[in-house]
Amino acid sequence: MQQENKFTSKEAQHFLSSAISSFRFRALMFFKIPLIWFSGIRVQQFSRGYCEVYLPFSRSTQNPFKSVYFAAQCMAAELSTGLPVMAETIETGKKISMLVTGMKAHFFKKADHTIIFTCDAKDVIINAISEAQQSGGGIKFSLISTGIMKDGSKVAEFEFEWSIKVKT
Repeated sequence: MQQENKFTSKEAQHFLSSAISSFRFRALMFFKIPLIWFSGIRVQQFSRGYCEVYLPFSRSTQNPFKSVYFAAQCMAAELSTGLPVMAETIETGKKISMLVTGMKAHFFKKADHTIIFTCDAKDVIINAISEAQQSGGGIKFSLISTGIMKDGSKVAEFEFEWSIKVKT
């Protein structure tokens, strides 16, 4: 199934524009997920099935070894996979629960600069939601987020297993 680039529901469009708007996103994070606000994480690009999250190399994200703390990387990577999942669940107009049920991480290089985490979900999310709606049960699927520094070095790759279920 080939997905369209634009959301059709006003709610999903509003969610996307709020995530892209630095002020609205940071204000929401201040109240909902203060750690994201404190770390300075921002959504750099966001469209249907694609998300880039900016993780700054700053005092609030560093560990004692002068590199980006793995937990900060995990938080940014999870956000890059979670925003597209959330947007697609909003697009359906149905109540769909979503939960991370597993995670794997691989670290390739010391992260000593700002990192961009990218998730290109393509049709994986739409197909999983469709399957969940047809089966009426929970569906698990995996999304990968890759962290790259501005010099092009790949520093980490996270695989998140998501579980979704349509609420009745």
